[in-house]
Amino acid sequence: MSPTIDPSARDRRVALARWVRELPHELPMLPFMLRDYARAGIRRAMHTFELALADEPEARLPLMTMPTLVTCAASSTPSCPSSGPAGTRRKGE
Repeated sequence: MSPTIDPSARDRRVALARWVRELPHELPMLPFMLRDYARAGIRRAMHTFELALADEPEARLPLMTMPTLVTCAASSTPSCPSSGPAGTRRKGE
């Protein structure tokens, strides 16, 4: 499992809008991000974005037979809703 996109944002426009809204939080990392995008090239960057949109880890979570840690961005960022990652439950639920 890896970083993923919130299920309610698995639309190109919504995901890009959230990414743009989150840029102010990422300013210290922006030079590194731009360098990585430049190295990968626009085709690879867009392909990776499409793969992230298509990924549905919440469909695989119920199949996990071992304890799994699910983390989420701080509630102050647009990338993760305050309700937490979809398809997850707290320990003991």
